[in-house]
Amino acid sequence: MIKELQKRLKEQNIKFYYVPTDDDHQSEIVGEHDQFRKYLSGFTGSAGVLVVGQEEAWLWTDGRYFIQAEKELYPGIKLMKMGNADVPSVKDFLIDHLDDGDVLGFNGKVTTASFIIDLDEGRETDFELKDIDMTDVWTNRPERSHEPAYIYDVKYHGQSTAQKLEWIRGYME
Repeated sequence: MIKELQKRLKEQNIKFYYVPTDDDHQSEIVGEHDQFRKYLSGFTGSAGVLVVGQEEAWLWTDGRYFIQAEKELYPGIKLMKMGNADVPSVKDFLIDHLDDGDVLGFNGKVTTASFIIDLDEGRETDFELKDIDMTDVWTNRPERSHEPAYIYDVKYHGQSTAQKLEWIRGYME
């Protein structure tokens, strides 16, 4: 699993690969098709970020999942207990470990723009940010959901789709 990704990182000279727990819609509940972090790490919790290096890997999660992560993580993945004084944030870890000329890979479909912007603004070295989807290393990947989409009734959220679009267009102007 993770070894195949690490092999690819070496071949493509990518120092780290960033794997969030997100899909391309930033959904609250991420479907099995988009559980790449879970596939690579073994960790089934709903919150966590995996950073895979060519030889090592680290998983950041919060206190709700420390015990679960310790039980589920595949051997060789270091648990980074978010909130502990001696544990840097993912951003700080990457900024501290990426040197001039290094490459950080990430899948732009599932990585938030705000994370990349924050990372880019916080750095002092000239590392490269490379949008590259590496999920093809995932064997037997589940299919995307085929459940039909439906309109959520106005009584549950207070505005029609037309009203929301009008507000968004006004905000964009």
